[in-house]
Amino acid sequence: MDFTKFATSRKKKPESISLDQEVKVSSEDAAAENGSQGLSADGAAGKSQLLSHAENFDQFVADRKIPIANQIDLTGHEKAVSCLSVEPAGNRVVTGSYDYSVKLYDFGGMDSRHRSFKSVEAQENHMVVAISHSPSGDRFITATGSAQPKIYDREGKELIKFVRGDMYLRDLSNTKGHTMEVTGAQWHPTEKEVVMTCSLDGSLRIWDLVGESTFGCLVNKHVLKVRGLNGANRLGVTSCCFSPSAMKIIGGAADGSVHIWNERKIYSKADLVLRHPACVESAITSVLMSDNNTLAARSASGHVFIWDIRNPTTAKAPLKIFADLQNDYPTANVAFSPDGSLLCCGTSPITTVRSNAFTKAGAGTNSSSGTSSATQTSTSAPVETEACKSRLYFFEVAGPSTAPCLSIAVAAGATAIMVKWHPTTNQILCTLSSGAVRVLYDPAFSKKGALLSAHKAPKRERDVTDFAAVGEIYNPLALPMYRTDMPGDTKKRKAELKDPYLAKIPEQPASKGPGSRPNNSFFFTKYVMQDRIVDNTRSIDPREALMSVDAETRANPKIFGKAYESTQPNAQLHTLTFEQEQEEFKKRQKKI
Repeated sequence: MDFTKFATSRKKKPESISLDQEVKVSSEDAAAENGSQGLSADGAAGKSQLLSHAENFDQFVADRKIPIANQIDLTGHEKAVSCLSVEPAGNRVVTGSYDYSVKLYDFGGMDSRHRSFKSVEAQENHMVVAISHSPSGDRFITATGSAQPKIYDREGKELIKFVRGDMYLRDLSNTKGHTMEVTGAQWHPTEKEVVMTCSLDGSLRIWDLVGESTFGCLVNKHVLKVRGLNGANRLGVTSCCFSPSAMKIIGGAADGSVHIWNERKIYSKADLVLRHPACVESAITSVLMSDNNTLAARSASGHVFIWDIRNPTTAKAPLKIFADLQNDYPTANVAFSPDGSLLCCGTSPITTVRSNAFTKAGAGTNSSSGTSSATQTSTSAPVETEACKSRLYFFEVAGPSTAPCLSIAVAAGATAIMVKWHPTTNQILCTLSSGAVRVLYDPAFSKKGALLSAHKAPKRERDVTDFAAVGEIYNPLALPMYRTDMPGDTKKRKAELKDPYLAKIPEQPASKGPGSRPNNSFFFTKYVMQDRIVDNTRSIDPREALMSVDAETRANPKIFGKAYESTQPNAQLHTLTFEQEQEEFKKRQKKI
């Protein structure tokens, strides 16, 4: 990325430089330091001012540990990536898209091509709108345009399917599941078996994964209903989340209101409802809490609100309102930095820079030509950029300033939809409408995650046309006229091949009966036993041996054949050999 601007004061006039990669920073501390110096249009003064801005920018990024030095893209989707979730350890990423697919990425198993290792279609012909991991990372929940979310294990195998409610029942508490499109899903931050979903049917539902089920589908445990101003209108719920301690449940409604419940056994109406005129009739696309007190909500009207909900009486008015953050996708969200001091969000491609967003900066450097330039623009007219790019804006959560302290260009012609700032790896993941997921990281601040696969070379894929060179084939057992001598073959080598010890030729088979060995083998045991063991078994005829025992058996039946004395008194032994039997058989055949 080409970092070019460091804004020095919110009170100065805005200025913009058209660059391929543009980054702008504003800081009140820098304003106090540089407010009285001014900016010179002279080339040398502009160059020195640019160096000062670059140094200030580097110092700002290093102090806040913002990982934007490098980037990679996770590819695979054919349409806009609407949602994503990162497991707590940061090793695996699950993304959902408008192409109806859910893709699983493993940083430890990927190479520099960054391809998914598995793709799942959660619901046929239904876009994926929300994904959330369990606290242990062993499972994740997916919500699609249907009314039945699903639970998967970390390998993409379906485990649980939620039941669909009865759309003809008026009271939502009497239905066992959602009856309309599910718009959000969130796993409980501490309980492994509890999840929450929200839907356009006007309800938030809490599910116990080990609870009651019907026809193989899970039944909800609690129902939280969202009502309008008069309490009679049913409002669709467009986003939901738990507080970090799970003591509060937050839901964003389609009319621009935010409803908050305290945790209890039985839920009724919301304990606190937040509304603001700036987002009337504009759906709340995202709600998020950095701690148990600070709540951020993003509206489809292009506003982001920050509330302090500790005191219900003072929580009616937001602490801050960030405006002109237009995003065309209903799943656009916000993300907090790991320490909760910064808020980040993405926008749709813009051709102008907001007049109240940045202050006047000094000379800039063109990334392609390297020449310096200085421009100044009036506050009444916005400045047009050369390319239509989406941006990531960073805001200070504390303090009165509502101007972005940092802005970076993400992609030309693609919307930055959903942003995740992972606290463990300190990496920023941003989904794009082009079908990619951009991962921003800095080797100095980040760990694991994208660092594991960014520089891993892909394995060479073997082509069917590839062949291995065989070379010359040697066949030592071929006929002499076809035999080819081995390379380096000498008389000494031939002599070694004949030696059984040097060539390690296996021992030859026995040649003189059991226990015998080749003539060149000699053992002391053989020398001692060769005169004591007389082996005559090979020279004895088995039939003659049996016939010699037959006479002794008949004379002394108590010793031989006593076992067959009662069952077989007459011994049945062959009196003819096989050859004799063959001759007798031929004689009988001739008589016939």
